[in-house]
Amino acid sequence: MQSVPYGVAHEASADPTIRKVERPNDRQSLQPKGVVGQYTDQFLVVHHGKPTITRWIGMPVSCPLPVPFVTLWSRFPSIGEIMTLPWLLPLFVLALGYLLGSIPFGLVLTRLTGAGDLRQIGSGNIGATNVLRTGRKGLAAATLLLDLLKGAVAVLIGAALIEGGGPMAGAMAFIGHCYPVWLRFAGGKGVATMMGVVTALHWPAGCIFAAVWLAALFGTKWSSVGGMAAAVSAPIALWFMGRIDLVPVTLALTLILLWRHRANIARLMQGTEPKIGAAKE
Repeated sequence: MQSVPYGVAHEASADPTIRKVERPNDRQSLQPKGVVGQYTDQFLVVHHGKPTITRWIGMPVSCPLPVPFVTLWSRFPSIGEIMTLPWLLPLFVLALGYLLGSIPFGLVLTRLTGAGDLRQIGSGNIGATNVLRTGRKGLAAATLLLDLLKGAVAVLIGAALIEGGGPMAGAMAFIGHCYPVWLRFAGGKGVATMMGVVTALHWPAGCIFAAVWLAALFGTKWSSVGGMAAAVSAPIALWFMGRIDLVPVTLALTLILLWRHRANIARLMQGTEPKIGAAKE
């Protein structure tokens, strides 16, 4: 069957009850004037009689619809066109990074192993340092590793999906860890997750992050000092390594991490900050 211009009936059709017209490329209203039809990729097949519309999205989906709705339906882009919108993939990367980061591994592990609600222990923080206060060193190590990995995995997935997606997804994973929606935005302080993000973005800077963290941690016995010192070292290390493109995002994460440690900073200034193994962070 040959096609004819939009709105012109095909007089030579084998089935006199069917007209086949080309679908307009500009997706303007088809305005079938009393009939409804079937949408495919290229043509609108108009049926006289029973109101049925089929839109091709890989497989036909049919449902009875009133004639005015056919006109409205024709104005919307296809599923394929929606999926190619330029803003959709970056939005997906941001959402995925946040969701990965928001998984509270410390809280989940302590509950699964019967160690209790981590939010009711020690400082109430969901990070590895507070897990250590349960007396489960292995559990604390697992929490540290998983919090680190979720930051690194977010960066790697983001980088694989879109150019520049690594820093975007990593930053959102860090924010998700610090402000998880599942816990009413009361999350961890982000040290392990930031280390994972920095390591995935530029592993030499990640090594410096880890070295500064361990040196400050064991040198002062203050977990908070170790985390803050490591965070401050990250943008500085990236600057001297020539990765200026990564300095803004790591600097932003550092500022958020320092803000999350504001209570620790106040206690350090007052001389009341407990050291590792004490009851409060």
